[in-house]
Amino acid sequence: MRPSRLNARARSTTSSPGASPGSWRSTVNFEASTKLAIHASSPGRRTKNHTAVTSVGTVRWMTRSLSGSGRTEPRQQESSRSIYGRSTPGQRCSRGSPMATDSSAAPRFFVLKNERWGSHDVDFTSIDDNVGEASRCPRCGDFIGSLPWLPPYRGTLELYGKDPGDFIRVAGAEVLISERLAEAFRAEGLTGLQGFHPVEVMRVRRQRRGPKPSSMPTYFLTTPVFGSAAVDEARSRIRRDSPITCDWCRETGVDSIHGFVLEQGSWNGDDVFVARGMPGSIIVSERFAGFVARHGFTNMKLTPTEEYTWDPLRRGPPPATPSGQD
Repeated sequence: MRPSRLNARARSTTSSPGASPGSWRSTVNFEASTKLAIHASSPGRRTKNHTAVTSVGTVRWMTRSLSGSGRTEPRQQESSRSIYGRSTPGQRCSRGSPMATDSSAAPRFFVLKNERWGSHDVDFTSIDDNVGEASRCPRCGDFIGSLPWLPPYRGTLELYGKDPGDFIRVAGAEVLISERLAEAFRAEGLTGLQGFHPVEVMRVRRQRRGPKPSSMPTYFLTTPVFGSAAVDEARSRIRRDSPITCDWCRETGVDSIHGFVLEQGSWNGDDVFVARGMPGSIIVSERFAGFVARHGFTNMKLTPTEEYTWDPLRRGPPPATPSGQD
């Protein structure tokens, strides 16, 4: 079977934590600790706001109808807790090992996603079905990631916020970045993005009422490198649909994520990458997080890996072993 554009294993979007192709906008992220009643209000025909009080703070999300389909899409949760705060002291994985890094000097990493429902919320949909062959693991031969987008790179910009942002996640791990982000990335010597292909915006479709944007950024298609680090399975809280059989690609389906860390010594120094054992998620370094904050780049949500939660089916964390050890 030929791998799909979204994922080389043709998994559904609910089985890939990074899947957000174009206008599908289908990724869901809820925290299992929500215990109190949910209050909803409907500000309009197409959207509905929700608020819940959880053990980690106030959680807010929104559902909105997809254009022309009558379906609704849940918004990713946003906790009142700061994403730049330190990890919860003493947090442990299901196997009993400390999940947060033991040394304050150890590098920190973040999961990078679009900032849904922000003032610069934007999507991009390709108008051509031009894809190449998916990469394969050099050891086991299994597919890695999604089918790559081939030229011409052109499509429609779906504008949900007031103005288009500097970052747009498209299918698989591919992303669009604005010209100013691309120039700053290269000028400051950051690493991990490859390609930088110009993208032609054929049409801008505003999804909310408002004036047309005063200016439109020039976008470039880039792809984060794969394998710059590996997930520390023993110190992470990841529920997988099958055991890992290849120690290099570590490619499996993922049912839920309740925080993860990277193996010490496995990181090669890249600032943007997809880690082995974490398909579909773009991970960035602490240096990249500071770079984003310093320049004020938009439509970029950064969550510390040890605090990152993705559980669309509410499966919860992986079960603990009887002894608390592997």
